[in-house]
Amino acid sequence: MMEKGFYVSPQQCEDKFNDLNKRYKRVNDILGRGTSCKVVENQSLLESMDLSPKLKEEVRKLLNSKHLFFREMCAYHNSCGHGAGASAGGVNQSPEVATEISQVQHQQAQQQQCLHSSDNSQIVGNLGGIETEASKLAKPSRKRPRKGAYAMSPTPMIQQLSCEVMNVMQDGSKSVSEKKHWMRMRVLQLEEQQVSYQYQAFQLEKQRLKWLKFSGKKEREMERAKLENERRRLENERMVLLLRQKEFEAFDLDQPQPLPQPQMHSCNNKRRDPSNIWMKKVYM
Repeated sequence: MMEKGFYVSPQQCEDKFNDLNKRYKRVNDILGRGTSCKVVENQSLLESMDLSPKLKEEVRKLLNSKHLFFREMCAYHNSCGHGAGASAGGVNQSPEVATEISQVQHQQAQQQQCLHSSDNSQIVGNLGGIETEASKLAKPSRKRPRKGAYAMSPTPMIQQLSCEVMNVMQDGSKSVSEKKHWMRMRVLQLEEQQVSYQYQAFQLEKQRLKWLKFSGKKEREMERAKLENERRRLENERMVLLLRQKEFEAFDLDQPQPLPQPQMHSCNNKRRDPSNIWMKKVYM
């Protein structure tokens, strides 16, 4: 740092390093070690990730910060991954020694290549469409969480597949062709499972239609039985009304008819008629 004209104390260097390391670890904790590299290169991938809006906003602030230096920290951690024991043993060293170690590590970090280096970029470029397929496999669900609710975590199978893909992509012992072959075989396995799930869905739909046909037949039979029962009820009610009508008619016939009264007034009129008296006198 002094050779380049920057005059800072060892404590300032240590504080700055701790701040950078804190930001770097926070990004990896949220996105994951392999996924964070891709998001740093292309921040639009963040929109398709299954994270809560609060975490997405926090990641955007960290990525847009001028104090992140993600590539440099990534290279530092990759170069120090195998020397954790040596770093742990030198915690109690003096600030001057720590400064010298940090300078050496910084020089080594510049020589190392992060996951964003040109070599890995060339490997990814050679993979072509295979990486796209892997991204589709490892991509979490795009369902947006409800407002006020936390985002659902990926299923164990999705997490396992993501780990497998990241391990293969970061495995330096495998060539590009081997990675392609692994990707294609994994895609074929998933497609076979997809066909199996589709067959099961077809069988379930077949059973559902069969049940609908059976239930429809039974429903029609029940409807016919219901109508037949209603017809018989109405017929019975009609018979009851008919019997009551016959009963009323028979009751009316059994009642005695009133007798006609004799016409007595005609006889009385004859007795009182003076012509009759005159006729009797004549014949007498």
